[in-house]
Amino acid sequence: MFTIEEISNTKRKISLAIPAADSAAAIDEAINYCCKDVKVKGFRPGKIPRSILIKQCGLQIRKRLIDEFISSKLFEGINEKGLVPISTPLIESMTIADGQPLACVATFDLYPTFDLPSMDDIELTRRKITVTDEEVKFVLEDLRSKQAVSKTVEEDRPAALGDLVELSYEMFRDNKPVNKKKSPSDPDQTMTIVLGQSEDPNQEFVQGVVGLKIGETRDIEQTFPNSPKYQKLAGQRVTFKVKLNSIRTQELPELDDEFAKDTGFPEVTDLESLRSYIVKEVTASKDKEIIQEMCQRLLGELANRADIEVPESLLERETIIHAQYYHERLGNSSKKLTDPKKFFTPSSMDFFRRQAALNLRQNIFLEKIKNTYQLTATDEDIERELQNFSYVTGQSIEEVKQAYLQKDENFQGLKLQIETRKAYEHLLSLVKVVEVDEPEPAQGMVEISALQRAALDQAAVAAEADGNEPTPDSSPEEAE
Repeated sequence: MFTIEEISNTKRKISLAIPAADSAAAIDEAINYCCKDVKVKGFRPGKIPRSILIKQCGLQIRKRLIDEFISSKLFEGINEKGLVPISTPLIESMTIADGQPLACVATFDLYPTFDLPSMDDIELTRRKITVTDEEVKFVLEDLRSKQAVSKTVEEDRPAALGDLVELSYEMFRDNKPVNKKKSPSDPDQTMTIVLGQSEDPNQEFVQGVVGLKIGETRDIEQTFPNSPKYQKLAGQRVTFKVKLNSIRTQELPELDDEFAKDTGFPEVTDLESLRSYIVKEVTASKDKEIIQEMCQRLLGELANRADIEVPESLLERETIIHAQYYHERLGNSSKKLTDPKKFFTPSSMDFFRRQAALNLRQNIFLEKIKNTYQLTATDEDIERELQNFSYVTGQSIEEVKQAYLQKDENFQGLKLQIETRKAYEHLLSLVKVVEVDEPEPAQGMVEISALQRAALDQAAVAAEADGNEPTPDSSPEEAE
């Protein structure tokens, strides 16, 4: 009744032949459903020969048969062979004829099989972790700012360093509005920032605001940080037309033992223990980043060593996902990308496909590690992760559990996160790791102050969501 032929490691062809006695009723149902209103000159209703009906309504009949009859038969044959398809069988041919078996040929994709490569010769380097006094100071000042009490300035004075100010703004690039209002009734774009001290790296913007009085306006030039998160504005020089709306002063708490206790961190009883706690947390954060970076390097190497054939159906889907991502980065988050090939150039689509193949090979390899070493998320793992989320977010454990355990999508995401981390840790245990003294990459907190970054983020998001016409010929390689 059926045969299955191996086309490649990830593709199979199934040939199905259903005897006329077993398929006649399904064919009759499909013909009656699709041809009930068909009229043919020279024939009375209900007297049109089946061969003519099949010829006249062939496409509709085939679709009906596939949906209502053939698909289930195909999966019966596939399951009988113990195969697990990752794509819906694609019908390549179908033959319908009176008194003859219903014949069908289809192809489908499977998850690739491969052997894990040797890891004996792999040696990874990892940076030694250091926490500087400047980093501890930065965290302390950030904690102080979160406990600051702000008061509105009533006197008629200009904005000064240390003030918390609210600004309305318009943004221009090459004298063209970046976040132009869609209608005069739309509210102004606003941002709230703390005017940093003299060491603030964003002195262009800060000094432009310093000296303004409430209600006054000024043009300020600013270069956005050269980071992919700012999308089309990364590294671009823009002009802000700002208006000062309000000035507030911030009264920071004294940096003493009482302040340390008020942070609420565990085991913190005085300022010295708070400093030790900060060092421990920054070290843990850096360690997590280093491990993530090491695992990505290792995973890329191992995925290249393994002979992994990426199923075409997965590759097509992943390529579309990459195209959609860049489509949104070009400022089209509200517009659906129906056909990427009509929007992006062939070279861009080739780039998306290469990136998709790289991601898929690494993900497939990671799944192989999980399955080979039976790395799963246990109930204890999940409980520990939820407790950690509760501590980090400040939510009660009941609130966290409600968010993650009552929604299957969130729960599956949590399990995937735990299992992926276990796979990374296991991979690192299989190779030699050597610690080296290397300079750390520039940290975001040194590049730009938190509130200023938030303000630029807000401006960038507003600009990207403003409906500017995208540039289909843009090279995603350059966007990276």
